[in-house]
Amino acid sequence: MSKLPVHSRPVAYDFSCLPDDHPGRHHFTIRIEYRGKHGWAVVNPSGYVLDRFGRWDFEPQNSSRTDEWLSDNRWTFVEAVERAEYWAPLLHVAGKTVEDALAPGGWHG
Repeated sequence: MSKLPVHSRPVAYDFSCLPDDHPGRHHFTIRIEYRGKHGWAVVNPSGYVLDRFGRWDFEPQNSSRTDEWLSDNRWTFVEAVERAEYWAPLLHVAGKTVEDALAPGGWHG
């Protein structure tokens, strides 16, 4: 058995208004993900990331991300949490709101 130290850190957090056992939770969850030295990404269920203008942006491959794109699409941890908490109740999926999904019979996934 190795005696090398093992390091760990949380690198993703989910934000949702739906309980863990709700069948639609995955569809109504904002995730923040640590992206290294550039900070945190705020990611919607479709995989788009939130930019500083309040738009959901396609995230290009690493080699195609410019410094400008990174500065527009990366957040500090605190900023990312604030954005995720703001956006989680506003998600719409297949014409349904979070409130629709929470209503009895409101989600048939």
